[in-house]
Amino acid sequence: MGIDLNTRQIKRAADPDAHGRRKLPFFVDPIDGRLKIEKGSLVGIYRKAQIEAENNVRT
Repeated sequence: MGIDLNTRQIKRAADPDAHGRRKLPFFVDPIDGRLKIEKGSLVGIYRKAQIEAENNVRT
């Protein structure tokens, strides 16, 4: 996809806010206990953001 995130950006997206919600839909893997994210979910979020950006362009 050509997306490069540094560790700080990933940590910031994975850390829960004051209400216990994360910025991205990470989940805890039941096998190894680490946070994971579904690639399809991430692609969908980027597509939605791209569509919103295209719709907000002034011409």
